[in-house]
Amino acid sequence: MKVWRAERVRRRGRVARVVMVALACVIVGLTAATGEAVEPAVPAGVPDPAKVALERDRITGEFLVEFKALRFDKAEELVRRLITLDEWDAVARYNLAACLAGQAKLDEAEVALREAVERGFVDFDLMQRDRNLAPMRSTPTFRALLSKWGEVQERIIEQKITRLKPTLARGGRDYTIEKDSASRLAFLNAFPEASYKAGVKEIRAVERFWKEQILPEGTPLVNLDAARPDPWVLVLLPTPEDYRDWAMEKYGTLQVAGIYDHQAKKLVTKDLGPILRHEFSHVVHWRSMMRSGYVQPIWVHEGLCALLEDVKVGEDGVMTPRASWRTNLLKRMSQSGRVPKWEELHGLSPEKFGGGRGLANYAAARGIFLFLYEQGKLRAWYGEYLKAGEADPHGVKAMETVFGLPAKEIERKWRAWVSALPDAPDASRASEVSLPVTLDEAGDGLRITEAPAGFAKLDGLRLGDVLTAIEGMPVRDYSELAQAMSGRKAGDVVKVAYRRGAGGRVTGTASVTLVKSEQ
Repeated sequence: MKVWRAERVRRRGRVARVVMVALACVIVGLTAATGEAVEPAVPAGVPDPAKVALERDRITGEFLVEFKALRFDKAEELVRRLITLDEWDAVARYNLAACLAGQAKLDEAEVALREAVERGFVDFDLMQRDRNLAPMRSTPTFRALLSKWGEVQERIIEQKITRLKPTLARGGRDYTIEKDSASRLAFLNAFPEASYKAGVKEIRAVERFWKEQILPEGTPLVNLDAARPDPWVLVLLPTPEDYRDWAMEKYGTLQVAGIYDHQAKKLVTKDLGPILRHEFSHVVHWRSMMRSGYVQPIWVHEGLCALLEDVKVGEDGVMTPRASWRTNLLKRMSQSGRVPKWEELHGLSPEKFGGGRGLANYAAARGIFLFLYEQGKLRAWYGEYLKAGEADPHGVKAMETVFGLPAKEIERKWRAWVSALPDAPDASRASEVSLPVTLDEAGDGLRITEAPAGFAKLDGLRLGDVLTAIEGMPVRDYSELAQAMSGRKAGDVVKVAYRRGAGGRVTGTASVTLVKSEQ
């Protein structure tokens, strides 16, 4: 049951789409910095993806009502309609099995469950504890699936890759495939090799942060037990064209910049920087939650995973979360008395969390975890939270334990911390200085789309070149560009790294003189 609600935001927003567990996606807004996203027209005779998505969500909402009321016959009718919209919807097949089991149609339920797994449903932990499948647990199909857990996982990831490649440009021939057994990640990558390696390095840094700063000491990032390993996660790093096709087909909009679908075990990202870090944080977080048996609330999901959107990376590769456009927003809310109370944040459903005040809620949630991190309490808090599980649903008691203070006093300290936050570089604000070119995001950098006549100030850069770093700082999106421009002035000369041509075979550096921005 996937309920998804989009929000338009000024920079990078977050929404959640709830199944029985969640799906998270990054929504990109329309800003002066990025320009307006142009969505392609739908050819005559082709189903409008936006309308299909709305129809899917409408039917899903009706299904939820019937299923929760235990009217399994009506819920079955609705979920079969979802399957007609997408033959490969593994979650709908799983929900069909639950409806049939609830009606004691065990033979049909076995078929539906097997078809769900064949289409990529791999959440065997959920299958084992889902009370809706209790009547099926003694059936041959159920026992066989669990006894061949590892074997089924290997077959499913190969099937996912095989099925996905033909949907990509040139049948996926421009993509490389790499499986990382240690992290249970399968990469389908269209970026140049150097950019891809840089993206994998980002993932390794995220893993390191979680291992050293969040997860209790000694906790593995991934379960590699031969009999019951964690499911593979498919990581799609697409071309801009394939990304646009995917976003339009899946959601009917280009405003989705990245997603981790926990049910499908699939991560798709538009860039190899902030969005990749955010979405991969969801992968690590979900693995932690599945081990604990408790699915944490939406504010914890999004606050924790937004933490690494904006980071400073040391020479040793260690990531340090820092103030960002989200903390700028949080501070402005503090100055006008509009910061949500913690109790209000705790009471929000995923739909309301990402709804009308979505930006405010994301800013507050990230701010709470940045506060915990800067106070040196993040890891201790998460450990206490995991111990308590459902007995402490929002981690309030864990907060009181690690701070040794009542929750109200901790919140007051946090609000004082918010009011003293530093201003951070922000791509949504007009900058005083810029490069003398027009840029567009390319996923691993910023592509030159317009340049002044003569190229005199560009030291050999050409239209179409992708700028990957400024003075050693990655610039994979506009927020990273804002960080790289911070503190500089017109007339400064900066070293710009770039790649050129198909596959980024040509790379180099250029010295570029910064100019005063056009206001």
